[in-house]
Amino acid sequence: MAVMATRTEPAERLPDAEGMAQILGVGRGTVDMLRKAGRIPCVWIGPKTIRFDPEAVVAALSAGSTAEVPAWVVAS
Repeated sequence: MAVMATRTEPAERLPDAEGMAQILGVGRGTVDMLRKAGRIPCVWIGPKTIRFDPEAVVAALSAGSTAEVPAWVVAS
């Protein structure tokens, strides 16, 4: 299950999975895998619509164990 993120910015302005993948420099499948594993937070704005807070995602990846996340995804 995905972790919910909170942010004051309207969720519609946050990137979707494709946009988050571009920010991280990975494929969309990697973003989906990390979300489904609960490794990165997401914001549900509808029953099938997910957005990501880039700052929260980078923080989650930086704070987590790099053994569970591909090395190229972890922010420097």
